[in-house]
Parts: sequence; C-alpha cells; structure tokens
Amino acid sequence: MNKTVRTLLGLLAVGLVALTSCKQDRTEPLKNEGSTYVSVAINLQSSLRAGDSSDDKEFGYKGTWNGKDAIEKVDVYVVGDGEVSYGQFSLNDFKIGKATDDTNITIKPNKAILTTPGAKKIYALINAPEEITKTLEKSMPAHFNEAYAKAVEGMKTAQVARANAEKEDVIMMSNSAECDVTIEDGVTKEEAIAGTKNCAKVNVQRVVARVILTTTKDTYDIKLQDGTVLGTISNITYAVAQGEKTFYISQKRNEAGSIITPGYNFLPAVDPADKSKLTNYPEQDKTYDYSDLHSTVTTPRPALVAASLSDALEIGKKSLESSAFIFEASHPFGEAGQTVKTYTGGFRRGNTPYVLVRTKFAPNLDLFYNDYQKRLFQKEGHDGTFYRGEDGLFYVNVRYTTDRPSKRDYEKVPSQKYTKFEGGKVLYHVFVNPDDVALTLDAPAYRNNIYHISVTGFKSLGLNWNPLYPEDPDTEDPKNPDPKPKDDPNTPPYVPGDKDTPEETYLAVEVNVVPWNVHSYGIELGL
Repeated sequence: MNKTVRTLLGLLAVGLVALTSCKQDRTEPLKNEGSTYVSVAINLQSSLRAGDSSDDKEFGYKGTWNGKDAIEKVDVYVVGDGEVSYGQFSLNDFKIGKATDDTNITIKPNKAILTTPGAKKIYALINAPEEITKTLEKSMPAHFNEAYAKAVEGMKTAQVARANAEKEDVIMMSNSAECDVTIEDGVTKEEAIAGTKNCAKVNVQRVVARVILTTTKDTYDIKLQDGTVLGTISNITYAVAQGEKTFYISQKRNEAGSIITPGYNFLPAVDPADKSKLTNYPEQDKTYDYSDLHSTVTTPRPALVAASLSDALEIGKKSLESSAFIFEASHPFGEAGQTVKTYTGGFRRGNTPYVLVRTKFAPNLDLFYNDYQKRLFQKEGHDGTFYRGEDGLFYVNVRYTTDRPSKRDYEKVPSQKYTKFEGGKVLYHVFVNPDDVALTLDAPAYRNNIYHISVTGFKSLGLNWNPLYPEDPDTEDPKNPDPKPKDDPNTPPYVPGDKDTPEETYLAVEVNVVPWNVHSYGIELGL
C-alpha cells in the first residue's frame, strides 16, 4: 500500500450521523416511502487525468494527486418523476476495503436508502454545508431539480473548502457527471448493500480549484538590458481574484460540451471616454470574488520557496502549506489559431482568474537622480516609497533635486512623467491557467484542479496599483486594497477591458472521488 493510500485510509473516521431520508413535501417529516433501500459506496480513484472536454487545458499537466481529504458526511439523492429519496451518512456508515498501488480505495456501504423502481438520477454530495443541504431538502420533491441546477449564491470558498484541526482538507464534492440508472423492483436491503443489484456508480469532484504559488528563491534582482541591476525584489506574497462568486453544485456543460459557469457571458464594458476604465464595475463586482485581495493584506500568504517541484505529489503536499481556493470561472473560447488581433473569445483581463503577486522593491542606490535623492531614500524612518521617472532614474522628492538652504534656490527635477511606488510595493498579475504564458488568450479555472505557479524570475518593474479591481480608480475613497496613488495620473499598461407511482425497491450508490488534477508552469514576471 502506498503512502498516499495509507494517509487517505487514516482520514476515514468521524462520528455517527443519523440516517435520514425524504421523498415528501418539506412540510412533512423526513421519510422515504418504498420497499427497498439505497446504499452508498465511495471509490477514491488514483489515476484519472483531466477532463475529456477540449476546454480542460492540458498545458503544464503534471499528473494527479489524491489529496489529503477528510470526508465528514455524504448526502445522496435518488431523484425520480415527482419524488426524491434521500439519505445522509457519516463514514461510520461505510466499511473500508484495502487498496494497493494498482487499485482504488473502496468504501462499501453499511446503510441503504428506501426508494421506488424506475428511471432515476443519482446525486451525491460530500461535505456539503448545511445551507446547501437545507435548501435542497426544502425543495423536495417537486422543485428538487430546479434547486439543484440553480447557481449557489452568497457562499464563500471558506464555507465549502477548509482545513480541520488535523490540517486535512474538508472540501465539498459533487457529481462530476449525471448518473442515470433504472432501479429494479424487489431488491432487498442486503442485496443493495452488497452491491449485487441496483448499484449506481457516481463520480464526484471537488467544487473548487486550488492555487499555489512558489518561488525558486527568496529574492530576485531585476536587471536592465545592459546587465545593470535595477533593484531587488523581496517579501513575495500572493492573493487570488476573479474566481466567480457563485457556482453550480455540479459542473455544468452546454450543448457543445464546453464547461460553463454562472458568469460565463460576462464581459467588461470599456468606457468610451477612458479606455482604462469600465462602465459596468457593479456587475463585475457582483460576478467575481475579490475578497482574498483584502484578507491577505494584513495576513499575507507567503509564496513558498521551492526550487523544484517535479511531480504532482510534491506540489500537492506543498499546496497544504500555502494555497488559495477559488470557484471556477470560464468564458467562450476563441477559435484555434487566432491571434490577439483576430481573437473572438470571451476572456478579458477584467474577467479572468488571476493571482496578484505583491512584492517589495528596493531600488539600486546608484540609480537615484543624485546624492540628495539617495539620502532621502536612506533616511531613517523612510517607508521605501519612491518614484521612477521616464528617464529611468529614481526619486523620492519629485519637485526639487537639491537641499539648498533657500527654496528659491532649489533646482527643479527634469520635466517628465513619474510612477509612484508607495512603500516600495510592486505588483504583478499572473493568470491562473493560461493557454500560453507568453501569449495568453484563453485562461479558464476549473474545479478539482490544482494550479501551481512557480516564479522563476522578475524581468521588469511591475505595477504600482491593481487596475483590475472593480471600481473607478479615481474614486475619492477607494475600496481597492492596492489603490491608484492620488498623485500619479498615469494610465497603467494593464487595463480590465484589454480581450423520476411509487413502487418500492433498493438502490446502491458508488461514489468515485476524482483526484486533484495538477497543472504547473514556471513564469518570469514582468509587464
């Protein structure tokens, strides 16, 4: 038995949860009607690759990792024409089978759900929060399908993906595909539990994606083309943004087979008067999650220093130390072979999941305009704020260049545009899942994937504020945790608009947990 399997087996221990079920209207107590039961078997697979759709990007594919999941409860819904049979289980309701390097972990059921014969759809939820299961229970039986298909709103990733006291993942999982079965009548509870009859197999997947950023070093020098060191990058932290705020309980596809999300058709609307701004910031804010940008300001998520993460197991283990969860987000893809000019897809900077990399930059002291500017920067208590002029030099005071006794004698700095870096903070944007690092067109983020970004270097000085935050950058009291400096009128070179009558029978359900699919790529950051 391999180490990953042993770890997973060690997680399967939680208290008994009473078996309850429902096929009644929600004004009545939970009670199934029928002459048979439903049981649940979980199968954690270890060899699945990414999805079959062409939308599932294989770029940077690194293999799979089973994860370190704690399964606390399982909810099973057997849905027929105008009826729903329902069961809730804990892991004490299963018996765990042995696993080897070549076979899957199997978890056999000890309980069964009473149901009726006929055509059914089977849905399984693992670790689903009470808000979701209560909503589904209240919809039974007449409105279950409608409730299940509706996007879940007002729920943060922390409610569906968290770590327990043992630092194991407790993540909500749901069907990765629809499960249609025809239930045979007259099957006994024992037959259903044994899986000899009425056994439906359900594959499940986690409802979130995971993002991890690592670096190859603690600090990096940025160099000019001639080899001169411009300055040093340090204090590297990161946050994620533009995963969607809402999600479908099960991953949804359109008729063409493309994965769609609630915000699939959202496009940033560029302001005709100022192309660096949008006219639909409220809709952007309603569609996408920017909360991680705020939470990591006071509690930074450090980038993990990892010189080499060669396989999925290493990346997966590292992701337990420092990573972020996001809901999936996607848009229509462009046509094959398109360029930036001919691109017809729906991805834009203001609607694509990204990582915001925050850093501290220390300029090369030899590149300050003069000794006076250098002394100001080195003065005790100075917070590291600096300006960089169009001339490529650094300044602290952009009005005067000397410290002569009389202001009338001050020498004015050269007339030019400046970019202000408050506190020495320099920002970089990295797409979570680019189709191409150098020339990104389509960059969706899909559930049940780990996206690992490895920073290998910094090519140039980044941005001094985050122009992808959903608000007018010139607002008087910005909510943006990385706002535009008030005394910096420059337009950034990175803007959001830039491209189943009841007869009774028993049913057994088998659940396969699709392991995390790991994607990894290295990137040298720059504009």
